[in-house]
Amino acid sequence: IYDAYIDLKLNDAFKLRMRKAKARLGIEPLQSASNLIMVERALPTNLVPVRDVGLQAQGVVFQGTTVYAAGVMNGVADSVNGDLDSEDGKDGVASIFTSPFKNSASAKLQGLGFGVGGSFGNTAGALPVYKTAGLTTFFQYLATSTADGRRARLNPCAYYYAGPFGFITEYVQSNQEVTDSVNRDEIRNRAYMATTMWTVSGEKSTYEGVTPENPMGPKEGGQGALQLGLRYSALRVDDAAFPLFADPDAAARRAGAWGLGVNWFLNDHVRLSFQYEWTQFLGGATGGEDRQDENGALLRLQLKL
Repeated sequence: IYDAYIDLKLNDAFKLRMRKAKARLGIEPLQSASNLIMVERALPTNLVPVRDVGLQAQGVVFQGTTVYAAGVMNGVADSVNGDLDSEDGKDGVASIFTSPFKNSASAKLQGLGFGVGGSFGNTAGALPVYKTAGLTTFFQYLATSTADGRRARLNPCAYYYAGPFGFITEYVQSNQEVTDSVNRDEIRNRAYMATTMWTVSGEKSTYEGVTPENPMGPKEGGQGALQLGLRYSALRVDDAAFPLFADPDAAARRAGAWGLGVNWFLNDHVRLSFQYEWTQFLGGATGGEDRQDENGALLRLQLKL
């Protein structure tokens, strides 16, 4: 099960939720897969949990302009979908996101939103691996390395939508104390992404996706909506990870990826998406050489029933 929750709702401003769900970190990871600009998420997704289990207070305040969440979670490593609680340590997670001009009369200001999230806790156990959009592992720790101590994440993010134009960006820093039973250090890994989009057919771009004004179908007879997207993302592994905790001849120090996306929304139920992703690496090959570039083409047909 990926998502399950029980709510106790007092009002819109306060809801208590016991759940397994997405952690309130990462603006792109929180976006529904059906609304992504690209087929696969960007590199910063590697530094936040996929799913976690815990108790969370959340709500919408200030006339619907601001969403907050704060809770206690089991705590999982970066890019992990957690089910079981294997240790006593817990993570505190909190986030706030505001669209201050959501109720403004100016359409050009309504689509501005920004926020920040973070987590902190202590953990011991397995360390994460980091993957490209093509699901190739480009960084992993040595088998002798384990998490042991403080874990903290910081995630500022923002978006802006105005008519057919859209822009979304975020930065993630994930700190983790690691050990190999002899040496100990705090590894600070960082990632960021920026995505811009344009709906060529004129429909509004939004965080919730695109709704075709002239859908294709036997009754409507339209052509649907066409959207283009351009994204750059990068992930940098802390130099302190090498060579004690990761092998520089096998694990890349950095990955940077350009992505080009084309989305055809035939109607509200059918979407065809294409993504080309070009990823370059720093290190990760024998003798200190750079790992070979990765070129990936991804195609997805999406049906909503």
